[in-house]
Amino acid sequence: MVVFSLVIVDGDGATSYVWVVDDTQTEPDYGEVLEAAAAAAA
Repeated sequence: MVVFSLVIVDGDGATSYVWVVDDTQTEPDYGEVLEAAAAAAA
C-alpha cells in the first residue's frame, strides 16, 4: 500500500492535506497514515 498526500493551499493561504491510498481493496494502515501526517505537520 502506498499512501501519499495532496497538499491543497486555498486562497487564504490555509494548507490542507488529502490522503490518498493506491490500494482500495485492503484496509489502509491508519498508523502509517497518522505517522505520515504527523511527519508532514512537523
